[in-house]
Amino acid sequence: MQGLAKKAVKGLKWSAVERFLTQIIQLLIMIVLARLLGPKSYGLIGMLTIFIAISNVFVDSGFSAALIRKKNADNLDYSTVYVFNILVSVIIYLILFLLADKISLFYNEPELSLLIKIIALPIVVNSLSLIHKTKTIVEMNFKLQAKISFFSALFSGLIAILLATNGFGTLSLALQVLTQSILNTTFFYVYYPLKIKPKFSLTRFRSLFGFGSKLLLSSLLDTVYNNIYLVLIGKYFDPSTLGRFTQSKQLSMLPATTLSTVIQNVTYPMLSSIENSNSNYTDEALQSTIQLACMVVFPIMVGIAVISEPLISILLSEEWKEIPVYISILCIAYMVYPLHAINLNLLKVKGRSDLFLKLEVIKKVIMTIIIVISFKYGLTAICIGIAIQMYLCLIINTYYTGKLSRVNTIKQIKIVFPIYFSVIFSAFIGYFLSMSIESDLIRIFTCLTISLFLYALCIFNFQRALFYKIYNFFEFRFINEKYKC
Repeated sequence: MQGLAKKAVKGLKWSAVERFLTQIIQLLIMIVLARLLGPKSYGLIGMLTIFIAISNVFVDSGFSAALIRKKNADNLDYSTVYVFNILVSVIIYLILFLLADKISLFYNEPELSLLIKIIALPIVVNSLSLIHKTKTIVEMNFKLQAKISFFSALFSGLIAILLATNGFGTLSLALQVLTQSILNTTFFYVYYPLKIKPKFSLTRFRSLFGFGSKLLLSSLLDTVYNNIYLVLIGKYFDPSTLGRFTQSKQLSMLPATTLSTVIQNVTYPMLSSIENSNSNYTDEALQSTIQLACMVVFPIMVGIAVISEPLISILLSEEWKEIPVYISILCIAYMVYPLHAINLNLLKVKGRSDLFLKLEVIKKVIMTIIIVISFKYGLTAICIGIAIQMYLCLIINTYYTGKLSRVNTIKQIKIVFPIYFSVIFSAFIGYFLSMSIESDLIRIFTCLTISLFLYALCIFNFQRALFYKIYNFFEFRFINEKYKC
């Protein structure tokens, strides 16, 4: 058990390195491209996002999670999924290729026909390396993932900037996605070669799909609803409006999704390995993970919310001046995103993909009601609706977590609220004291300095035990002292 804990810590470090370095590179490249291309180009790509996202769900079909969870998965398991991934990806690409003109007609945007034929190619390319990525997660080999993700993002981003400066317009963004997938797959084949024979076992397929099918349905629901805003805004608003929304959402979600990916990549295989050995350890690891996530992501998200106006003024052109208000609202919404991921991870670990699906259905009913109410009032109302949805759905997630562990809704509120209150209080004081400063840079520096100082003071004085809890989580002393195995 101690060896697994050390492996998880190493995995956490490298997974964090991979996500943060990659996201920083992508953020810098996005800022450059946004200045060069403007909101319309991002809006056109946003119109196609739902088709690509749904396609990727079908290609994976929950098999990655099933392989990670399965004890002693062998080559036949991996080769069966490998064959399935490739066949489905080719079929889906052909369907999208044939539907390209109809999709273009639906949005009344002629450029989309060519764009979707290019941007859908990564579906096939990525399917070739899904097994490679899954095996590195099982082995917690996040160092390799870090290198591959970083250099793929860097080189594809530089190519996109070169294309944008030479007048390729929106094609630059589509070719960036394609180039990144080609580089990513190539690096996996070169630096992590697998001897996979194209064999397919119907018995293994049925076994893995028994678990993965429910995740497929829940992921499909989640993907459709997460992207439904893009379809509606793309259909009933102009591409520039959609571009502003997509970039506001991306900037707001970036820190939350980055940390969530780190947590999921490490805790899912780790908890899957120890779930049957000690439920006390699972509960304590879950609590520590929640505290760590909140302690890091809350101040980052609220910090972005309070400095969004001067930050956008510095980084982007006049075309993007409307997005700070959207970013601020969405940051408050997505600051609880990692908590969603942590709670849903437990359902996977416990093998309750049926509950996972049930949760998604309940949450999508709530989301449908919110969409119907908020959509007719414009983008600001849509963003507020997303925030309401995130908090309501979190309550539902924690309710079901409480049925499978001792970390129920009340316990999670007790864990989260002191950190949440400290962050909001500190950010409010920092924003209030800096709002009259004219210089954007000085305003950002003053606001963040005051806010971070007050946040650290609040945590140290009122949550001092949290520091020791987090430290013990990384050192895994509670394993040595309580759960020797």
